[in-house]
Amino acid sequence: IKVSMGKRSWTRLHAALIGGLLIFHLPEEKTENVTQHMYDAVLVRHAWAHPAPHAHRPNAFELTLADGRELLIQCNSEREMVEWVRHLTLVAALQSAKPLPAPVTSSATFQRPVLPESRTADTPAEALARWHAQLRSLQSSLEQHKSFKGTDAEREARLLYLQGETARISAYIAALERQGYTVPIPAAAPEPKEVAPPSSPLTPLTPHTPRAVVISTPISPTSLKTPMLNLSQVEVYDKTSWV
Repeated sequence: IKVSMGKRSWTRLHAALIGGLLIFHLPEEKTENVTQHMYDAVLVRHAWAHPAPHAHRPNAFELTLADGRELLIQCNSEREMVEWVRHLTLVAALQSAKPLPAPVTSSATFQRPVLPESRTADTPAEALARWHAQLRSLQSSLEQHKSFKGTDAEREARLLYLQGETARISAYIAALERQGYTVPIPAAAPEPKEVAPPSSPLTPLTPHTPRAVVISTPISPTSLKTPMLNLSQVEVYDKTSWV
């Protein structure tokens, strides 16, 4: 059941980012094991974190989750807020899998692609290449949207989706590139060598098969560890609160 706007309020909580989970619990239940006495836990895959000046509170950022839930989170300082946004964006960029096709229905309303909860098996470089390809596709769809025919409601829903996804994917790319990840560039295939004609009909030919070589930046094992933020006191306002 949705909670009415008048009944929503800010809640002071402790928060910790562990793996792909953002865990909240009440200050009086602070414990060394942050998975005990949880107030709430949200999956940050496909999430989008960005500063929220419209929150009318200092040092606040908005976290939009894959299911459409929106949280406003206020930190103790601007430095903490920036750190939270960067870590949440990086984890989402590293762990989010490729979206699945939108469900096919008889409804004329716009259907969004399905965002899987499973963690991607892509390396950081492969994920970066995938986000770049997805961003190019979104930019092309935005250009084509100008000539899109449909109802006003469908056009607006589609435009809001394309704009939101473009901003989210752009943030993912910036987060990965800030960490030094690059897209692997395939090297040009070597020129095939000419094979001399056989000296006799009995001499077998040895075919030459050129191979493409992929060059990528070496990644140390330590750079693949999922970022973690320790316990930090924040205030949370659930814009789409559920009970």
